[in-house]
Amino acid sequence: MEAGAISPSDSGVPASVGRALRRARQRRHATIDEAAETTRIPKRFLEALERDAPADEYPAPAYARAFLREYAGYLGLEPERLVQAFMARNGAQEPSLESLAKTMPPERRHRGSLGVLAFLIVATAVTVGVVRLGSSNHGSATQPGPPAINTRPAAAPSTPASPPPTVTPPRKPHSGIRLVLSAQARCWLQATADGQTILTGFLNPGEHKVLHAKRTLDLRLGNAGGVQLLANGRSVHTGSSGQVISLSFAWKGGRVVLA
Repeated sequence: MEAGAISPSDSGVPASVGRALRRARQRRHATIDEAAETTRIPKRFLEALERDAPADEYPAPAYARAFLREYAGYLGLEPERLVQAFMARNGAQEPSLESLAKTMPPERRHRGSLGVLAFLIVATAVTVGVVRLGSSNHGSATQPGPPAINTRPAAAPSTPASPPPTVTPPRKPHSGIRLVLSAQARCWLQATADGQTILTGFLNPGEHKVLHAKRTLDLRLGNAGGVQLLANGRSVHTGSSGQVISLSFAWKGGRVVLA
């Protein structure tokens, strides 16, 4: 063990998660700002992790554990040992699918359980796909691929030629303003379409909103860096984390422009 390192407990769990993170970052000669930019985790949450802040400083305990796993991986630490220490300190447990469903109102419980299950399935599939892609990239230079397998079916009996496909007329170009907002962090927003306020409130991580207007659309964001924005399919830079900005869009000459 190097000088100044944290002595692990008998169970292998560090006594202070924050101290372990901070020392690992210092060994990498990285600043909090650099870590936040690389991991895409807001700086205030990285600072909270390094000072062993309680779970109630995060949007939810699940966010704290997710941030901790990502930060530990970036620093080259073993994530699960640190997560165990965090949960032991805060008395938190990994939520089960059943417990997540029970927190929903009865009329939405069935639909919510299916949504959580679908999210877990998609997340697992993406993870497996990334791991397989990484493995194939590492092994392609030294290991031959599997032999090709002829999957072509046997010739089918001849059938009469099918009629030509129906030609679908081209769609009419979209007219008006269409904004799509996707939240990576909690963000307050207010939207005014054609002079009328259509939305005021918070957009939570993972949520999406689609806004429409015929002529003008004014948008105010309370955490610009926490939102990705598309205007009629084109990406629009919003700002940095914690920044409050106002954006005005107008429909002119058959396209959307920033006013």
